[in-house]
Amino acid sequence: MKFILCLFVALLVSAPLPGASDVLPVPTQPGEYSSGPWTYSYTIQAKATRSEGRRGRLTYKGVELRAPLGTILVTPFGRLIQLLPPEIKGWGTGGWVNTLTYDQPAFKADGTLTDDLAKELGDKVKELDLDRVLELNRGK
Repeated sequence: MKFILCLFVALLVSAPLPGASDVLPVPTQPGEYSSGPWTYSYTIQAKATRSEGRRGRLTYKGVELRAPLGTILVTPFGRLIQLLPPEIKGWGTGGWVNTLTYDQPAFKADGTLTDDLAKELGDKVKELDLDRVLELNRGK
């Protein structure tokens, strides 16, 4: 009987929390990440040099998502912010990102933008939901 009780407790403790499968680690390393209909592609060029460039592309059901500068979107990969268009060449940060050049975070632990980025973007910062971003991509 003790064995069965111990087994039950072990299974209960090891079971994932409801919704835990929706939470993915925030991608800060180059690569392609997928979660259901979402795909996030993240690249870093010339890392740790004065010419470092970071680009993030986000797709939903195969459609690349675009939004105005400063748009924040909550995704399965965490909070991402749209900066320069991802096809901009050279140094700097573009597309949907959560990490700026030289591994500087775009967001604080509480989910708000870092002070420097908030100051730089000013009133351009806005959080939109997926439906609104999809509308923007359809030209509405």
